[in-house]
Amino acid sequence: MNPINLRRGDILRLRRPHPCGNDLFEVVRLGADIGLHCTRCGRRLLLARSLLERRMEGFVSRGADPQPPMDMDGGGLGDADIDADLLTPSALRADDLSPDGMDPDPLDPPRPAL
Repeated sequence: MNPINLRRGDILRLRRPHPCGNDLFEVVRLGADIGLHCTRCGRRLLLARSLLERRMEGFVSRGADPQPPMDMDGGGLGDADIDADLLTPSALRADDLSPDGMDPDPLDPPRPAL
């Protein structure tokens, strides 16, 4: 059996109502566990996907379609936007490198000179 195609923002009707009396829930998290938000009282709950698929009665409304991924050349920096001087090793100063020639770790404190 194929898993149900859920999207963030979907409004679902479940067979068993929430203790507040509401049976409508909004999908707020996707994964093996599905995060739901009660549309009446605002309580959040987490259900296993398999359990949600059994308890789900149907969709009330669907969330927005997921955005397709951007092409590698369809946005971002072009070749003309990159400064070639920043990419060359000669642009690095000698004091920017640690004694072993590697870039320093920003979380590692500086070592005392011997």
